[in-house]
Amino acid sequence: LHRLGVLRDAYSEHQGEQGLRTGARECGIGPHFADIALMPVFRALVESSFDADADIHDDRVNSKVFLTELAELPDLTANFNRRRELELSEKMAQAFGRPTWVGILDLAIAWFHCDVCNEYVRFPELLEHTCQRPWSFNLWQTPREEGGQDHYADDVTEVSDCYAWSSDTLSPIVPGELALLRSLVAACELDPETATAAQMDALDARVTPVRPDAVDDWFEGEIILTWREAVRGSHSESRMSLMTHRSFGCLRYACVARCNGSRSQSTL
Repeated sequence: LHRLGVLRDAYSEHQGEQGLRTGARECGIGPHFADIALMPVFRALVESSFDADADIHDDRVNSKVFLTELAELPDLTANFNRRRELELSEKMAQAFGRPTWVGILDLAIAWFHCDVCNEYVRFPELLEHTCQRPWSFNLWQTPREEGGQDHYADDVTEVSDCYAWSSDTLSPIVPGELALLRSLVAACELDPETATAAQMDALDARVTPVRPDAVDDWFEGEIILTWREAVRGSHSESRMSLMTHRSFGCLRYACVARCNGSRSQSTL
């Protein structure tokens, strides 16, 4: 824990210097202290066998050593983000039954469900989603287990203000709502298998959910949404969730407005 404290202080010093020079601050998309402490280069230093010299009370793994390695943080951050993107791409590719390829997370249908807050999120915004990096203030409530658990990771969390980033609670969009999302994209006259989120944004479309077999159509067209609002609303507890197939059965999305003035609709 002592060396992790030294690393934490060195990191704070490094961030302060970087902020003064460039205005940069630790942000959600980049690594936080817990992520950095778990990087192999820093873990190796913290766990190294270089013990403190009992005579002079000096540890050879000190702040200066850590600051030297922290100078490489831009490259370490780039590698950290690439690994996360690859990890998420593999999850999405497996769900779609496709090979992993660069750009799969750009697809309009590539949404992740957060099992903690029950919301849908997208890359890269999900990199700063708080559920993937929860606060560590309640760590003391969870007793450590003996055996194969990584006690170094526990130590890192203990000296951090949050846990290291993890995708464990992220799942690709559930099949039933993936079908609904495909219908939404098709309603905007784009191919759901190839359309990107950027293309959907560029359309600036407005959609409304419609229940084909509804006897009373009082709700039809009452709520007009962007395509992103339609996706996010599907898992909310707000009134928008009344428009989802889970409440009213089979739905179609009708595109009521596009930037080019065309209109269309698609049925599941």
